[in-house]
Amino acid sequence: RSYCHLAELTSAGQMDSAMPYRMQHHTLNIADPEALPLVEGMLLEFMPLFTSRLFNICADETFDLGRGRGREAMAAVGEGTYYIDFVSKLCDIVAKQGRTPMFWGDIVVKHPDALARLPEGTICLNWGYSPDETPDATRTLAQAGAVQYVCPGVSGWNRFMNRIPDSYRNIARMAAYGREYGAIGLLNTDWGDFGHLNDPRFSLPGMIVGAQCSWSAEELPFDTLCQDISRLAYLDASEKVVGWLAQLQDCDVYSWWHLVMHREYVLGRADIDHSDALLHLDLSGVEAANQRVDEVAQGLAACIPHMDTSCREMLHCWLIACEGIKVWNLTGRAVREQQYDSALAQRLERWLRQYEQLWRQVSRESELWRIRDMVRWYAARLRGA
Repeated sequence: RSYCHLAELTSAGQMDSAMPYRMQHHTLNIADPEALPLVEGMLLEFMPLFTSRLFNICADETFDLGRGRGREAMAAVGEGTYYIDFVSKLCDIVAKQGRTPMFWGDIVVKHPDALARLPEGTICLNWGYSPDETPDATRTLAQAGAVQYVCPGVSGWNRFMNRIPDSYRNIARMAAYGREYGAIGLLNTDWGDFGHLNDPRFSLPGMIVGAQCSWSAEELPFDTLCQDISRLAYLDASEKVVGWLAQLQDCDVYSWWHLVMHREYVLGRADIDHSDALLHLDLSGVEAANQRVDEVAQGLAACIPHMDTSCREMLHCWLIACEGIKVWNLTGRAVREQQYDSALAQRLERWLRQYEQLWRQVSRESELWRIRDMVRWYAARLRGA
């Protein structure tokens, strides 16, 4: 059944489901009297499926709220009131079922006074994923009396390998802000933007950092944590393997985001013109970055004799990620500079076959087809098609 008549934007049903936009522009028109019964039915259907007494209604990234069919309704009361009135009704539904409602706080932090309308005990999930995250949102929510979790992330989305140094800085900062401003918990997050390119196994170091930072007030140095995780999670007596993985952070010169957005721009499907970010991307460091990836791969291989046999299979996974970084760096540069290279196209397709095997070790088919489409499109460009 289609619910396009309940979308905020009248054009929502005709929008392309391409990777960057498939979850955008589908905001519910909460001014429609059918909206609340629809969501209530969904909540009552989903809650019995979980044993947890916590239930997250999400309610975040409402990009188009009040920008279409609900424009007049929102203008009459203001964005904060318009948003929180609906969220509070959803929270009431959850609370009446004996659950504690949770919701993402990226919208309400702009309207902290509206928090008073929520049922007592409602948990605001205060997310922030930058390594340089400031305490502003945490402080604002605390001053407004919110019950909150701080929510950092493992910095893996849109990456072949997680940005381990960035995730450490982000998680440590958010945990510190949570302690300072009385947060009752920390929710460490992992996401799968743009087709979920990132292998979920690569998020393990970031998850362990989250566990350490949330359970201990002592902030361990990054190098110490890398050594500890190497020894305890990967049974690496050399204590070096996570340190090597961390050095891949800035090696994806032409990132997955750039690759996706370049394709969208060429196909004319981008609703925001990202051409400046693409055209001014400095690709002069591709060779140096790929050389660094080779050094990391050699370092990882050198750790294998020091690892327990039960963990050595991860080397194969890491090396495929390394090859992914290198081949896509070269592909992005070649396509951006309109160079044809059939050998590189073949190399890209070989990488895909290896990547598909890794994907199927931990995941169902899901959105693998999106990544496959990306490879086919770029391989055709490399061949001049």
